[in-house]
Amino acid sequence: MKVRVRIVAPFVLFATSLIIGVAALIAISHFRESAARDGEAVRVLAEIRADANHLNAEEWRAIASGTVQAELLAPERATLRSSIARLNELGHRDDAERLTVAFTAYSDAVTDEFDLLNAGRVEEAERVDEERVDPGFEALQGQIATSTSRIDAERIRAERDGSLASWAIGSIATAVILSLFMTYVRLRQRQATTQATHRALESQVVASQQLAAEREHEANHDALTGLPNRRYFFQRLAAV
Repeated sequence: MKVRVRIVAPFVLFATSLIIGVAALIAISHFRESAARDGEAVRVLAEIRADANHLNAEEWRAIASGTVQAELLAPERATLRSSIARLNELGHRDDAERLTVAFTAYSDAVTDEFDLLNAGRVEEAERVDEERVDPGFEALQGQIATSTSRIDAERIRAERDGSLASWAIGSIATAVILSLFMTYVRLRQRQATTQATHRALESQVVASQQLAAEREHEANHDALTGLPNRRYFFQRLAAV
């Protein structure tokens, strides 16, 4: 019992604490990684917004300068597509798909507008600009704002859940460790009580054996001389 309590109780305490610690680290790490991904996604969306504004500015600059060639906007379009692809890699596939649809509609409208201007069909180009380009740009900006709001809310929620998880797991770990420690203390106290009882019983047995031996000696020996008496002589004779 003594060896078992000394070995098993500390082992259970250590093993339980280790399991709780590992679980806590995994949970907290998950929330932190989720918050970090969402934070990165919000930064990517800010880049997409800036790229879209730059693309729109380049569109107007091209029209104003008379160099209405869709190829001139290729670098801005490639940058925007790359940013949207990065958003998809961060796990926000639905937002990336919606942004792709909005960007494609806007980009195609700009291309059509440029083609009409190059063909000298100015009125049709103006109509495309009014009916498709401007609404397309507004739709793209609206989708960026919607995605930013949603993902940022997810980031805040992940950070809050991570903090709550840290507090909850810490509290549970403290309670479990304290409970195990108190159990260990009670086991040690029980062990000490058992050992004390065992020693007391041993002392009583030894005392009883000593008393019995003394009484046996007194019964078989003379009280004054200490020599074996008649009883001892007849016992020995009967044994022979």
